[in-house]
Amino acid sequence: MNMAKERFIRSGAFAMSTKTIAEANLYDDELFLFSCYGNTAMTELILGIILGQPVKVRSFTPQKTLTNAKLSDKSVRFDVEVELADRTMCDIEVQNTLDAGFRQRTRYNAASLDTHMLRKGQHYTELRRSIVVVITPSDPFHKGLPVYHVSRTVQETGKEYGDGSEIVYLNGQWDGDDAVGDLAHDLRCTRPEEMRYDVLREAVKPYKDLGGGQMMKTAREIFTEQGIAQGRMAGIAEGKTEMLRKMGEAKRLLAERMSVSEVMQKTGLSENEVALLL
Repeated sequence: MNMAKERFIRSGAFAMSTKTIAEANLYDDELFLFSCYGNTAMTELILGIILGQPVKVRSFTPQKTLTNAKLSDKSVRFDVEVELADRTMCDIEVQNTLDAGFRQRTRYNAASLDTHMLRKGQHYTELRRSIVVVITPSDPFHKGLPVYHVSRTVQETGKEYGDGSEIVYLNGQWDGDDAVGDLAHDLRCTRPEEMRYDVLREAVKPYKDLGGGQMMKTAREIFTEQGIAQGRMAGIAEGKTEMLRKMGEAKRLLAERMSVSEVMQKTGLSENEVALLL
């Protein structure tokens, strides 16, 4: 297992469900994040279907927290921040339920994407396209459509404002005979063998194989116990800090073309752990 993914799963930087592994589906934050982390093919499949066009992922950051300059202001945490090959920035939000303020929450996320995009001295024309993608098992607007696209328009002309900011909602209740219907079906599935997309089936299966009666909150512990680190990433903060220091040092030494055996000797990492950085 990728060490970065192991650190993320073990970190607990997200709310854990009270569901069992057997009950969980991809509308549950933790199963979605476990499965999606580092899985470019899964991310590209989901975004491509929802946005209606093929996409290529350039970077992927789970549970990214943006803190505002004023400590009294509300910060925001994206479920998954994705940068596409065309430099479009996406925030993927998995919402098992939509509360009364879901529109305002999505607006706040969209604004946060924009306000952290430009550096001092950059012109406003350098502001890139941004999309907040909301994945929910419900039909957010109760109109029976597969996907809802939200963007600004000039009311008097009815034409697009064209500022590059968009919000897209997936209707998780859609069961049409199309790609969106297949995706919504797979997101609802609790059994991998019933999924229609191979990419999603293979992403979810390792977690489902842990044992259906286990609680989702224990999936992190079980899965990391089977990982290469074999307990080196202990739950105590000191252990985490030491491992991160060693991994950083190993990366630096490898960049200097030091051999694997020399890196092992200098850092105390195992051969398998060093190999993960190659």
